[in-house]
Amino acid sequence: MNLEKIAQYKEDIDKKLTSAKKKVRFASNMRLLFALGIIVSVAEYFRRDMIVLLGLAIVFLLAFSYFVSVFTKAMESVRFLETKLVILDRYEARLSNKWQSFSDTGDWYEGLSDPLSEDLDLFGEYSLYQYLSVAHTSAGRQCFAKTLLGQSDEDLKLRQEAVKELIEDDAFALSFEAMGYQFNDRKRKREEEAEKELIAYAKDNSPVPPFFLPIALGMPLLTLAAIGLGVMGILSPLYPICMVLAQIGLTVIFDEMLAKERDIILSFVERVKGYEDRLDLLRKKDYQSTRLKEMKADLDNVAKGIKKLQSIAELWQWRENFLFYWIVCGVFAWDFNLLLSLRRWKKGYGTSFEAWLSWIAKVECYLSLGVLGRIYPERTTLPTIIAQDTPYIKVEEGYHPLLNPQTVVSNSYEQSGEMVIITGSNMSGKSTFMRMLGLNTVLAYAGGLVAAKSFVVSPMAIFTSMRVRDDVSQGISTFYGEILRIKRAVSYASEKKPMLVLVDEIFKGTNSKDRILGAKAAITKLSKPWIVGIVTTHDFELADMVSDGEIIGKNFHFEEHYVDDEIKFDYTIKTGRSQSTNAKHLMRIAGLLDREEG
Repeated sequence: MNLEKIAQYKEDIDKKLTSAKKKVRFASNMRLLFALGIIVSVAEYFRRDMIVLLGLAIVFLLAFSYFVSVFTKAMESVRFLETKLVILDRYEARLSNKWQSFSDTGDWYEGLSDPLSEDLDLFGEYSLYQYLSVAHTSAGRQCFAKTLLGQSDEDLKLRQEAVKELIEDDAFALSFEAMGYQFNDRKRKREEEAEKELIAYAKDNSPVPPFFLPIALGMPLLTLAAIGLGVMGILSPLYPICMVLAQIGLTVIFDEMLAKERDIILSFVERVKGYEDRLDLLRKKDYQSTRLKEMKADLDNVAKGIKKLQSIAELWQWRENFLFYWIVCGVFAWDFNLLLSLRRWKKGYGTSFEAWLSWIAKVECYLSLGVLGRIYPERTTLPTIIAQDTPYIKVEEGYHPLLNPQTVVSNSYEQSGEMVIITGSNMSGKSTFMRMLGLNTVLAYAGGLVAAKSFVVSPMAIFTSMRVRDDVSQGISTFYGEILRIKRAVSYASEKKPMLVLVDEIFKGTNSKDRILGAKAAITKLSKPWIVGIVTTHDFELADMVSDGEIIGKNFHFEEHYVDDEIKFDYTIKTGRSQSTNAKHLMRIAGLLDREEG
């Protein structure tokens, strides 16, 4: 889905939107016309007492009802097409490097404080989650967040197959996301809370108070009988009025018991419609991958079940109208009957409901994992996960997925179980390179496409120490925080399980003598055949550990060059140790050093 294709989609949608808006205006005008016809016909009927006028009023009423339906469907079409345009704008923002304004940053996720998340920008502003997420349900957002952190119990190969299949259908992805998108953040949050409550409610088997059934069945019958007898003159009009007031009174008395379930449904009613459309879309599509075929089988009874829930939700909406409230609650014991209907629905579909929403969540996750491949089909790939005990990673033309695609530099790299020391000047690309490897590995393990021409990796636990912060509340300095990070990696290394360890500017928070001493000890402990270890540093003494034979590993570096005293970088990794530094030059540029100093 490149910019040219997005423009074409927008052009097609604009045409449909123009047509839909014309239909809305026409239906609105016809609705008003027939409403006036009803009023005039009824008025003339009472004035002239001509039965033909009453018949005409009924015809006008039927026509009015028809155009109300046409208007409603046309408005739904307008809203859907407008939402599609918003979704296309979001894809366009990703391609134009303007996605940083997306409101869902993932900063709500409980795993936000995880070192991996902090170091690799998995969640929060300018994060991988913010960039990729097309999930708009609470369950979908949770599913995608957990999958990024490797907390999904789903088979990786099956998830890869599903992601790959869904990438091939832009129209499906666009429609599916548009059906679940909510413009208003506050409303979205309310709906998400209602979603969680409804899932919990669907699994709740607590019984309805036994006296609700006679109220629901008996009171409407007695009220209708009293109204009928009152019309025939057999009973005083006072009796049906008393029955109506009695039902209203019972609704008020038991409102606290009724309100909890009613409020869940009412706050969820619009989302139920969205679920109905999305589940219908999922059910009607043909699939090739195993996981999506399983989904289609699980959704076999979804159409009937979700329509019943939608019907209950819409009927409960009626009582929000002041006039309808007195009719439906005063005559038909509305809240009591709908509560019983909801309980019958729960008995028939409650256990299936969470599974239905779970599939929506999983498809949102699959689509999120495929976003990179959808917008950059020529610059992304589905990684190869090789099942072997020895650690291995190989990337061809890999790049940082969150950087501006117009300027980002690609690198190719290969490493097995050994330690690599990367030296280089400030701002030359060392940290970005490590994050490129880390982020693409996270995406690979999640089942998504990666930002590379090709990517091969074996299963490894990922440990990072890159963006360490102090914690005043715990009395932890930046330096001690880094010690704890590296200690955690060293402890895991004793289990001799495959690891990917990324350490940026090791022990930078202390003096050079202690830093070199501590770094050498840590590097030695992490220099194992079951560890793909990468450490960046400005201390050439650490690079000498390779050349002096203290560890088995390699040296790589990034470098700078100067044009008219202006520092330039190519951001390309090269073999061997760095031979230059740029700290003094940068300090001179900042005015901290005079030309003759240093």
